[in-house]
Amino acid sequence: MEQNRDLSALEQNIGYKFKNINLLKNALTHTSYAYEHKIASNEKLEFLGDSILEFLSSKYIYNNYPNLKEGEMTKVRATVVCEDSLYKIALFFKGENPFFFRATPFTPKGVAIRDKRCSPF
Repeated sequence: MEQNRDLSALEQNIGYKFKNINLLKNALTHTSYAYEHKIASNEKLEFLGDSILEFLSSKYIYNNYPNLKEGEMTKVRATVVCEDSLYKIALFFKGENPFFFRATPFTPKGVAIRDKRCSPF
């Protein structure tokens, strides 16, 4: 896959036009591809994104589920932001592979099996 790939289809799928297309390309560049092509990977952006996702999901759960106890909210959040849940969302928007720029094909390690590990129940 080439780094100069047209990302307009992704923008159309998610209903958002990115102001900085290079930042989007960086966000979609897996470490394996970055290493082979000697470019920056998405790891630092992933670190930041994980924090933002955790904050936003915590706020949503807190505001919309007032009867849940703290431990229950933590379990719900863990289910929502686990790798398999996010992978399924990425597939919904992208189609086949959530990473546009990856050296090796991405295949979840048994999504159905791992979903159970994501579930707190």
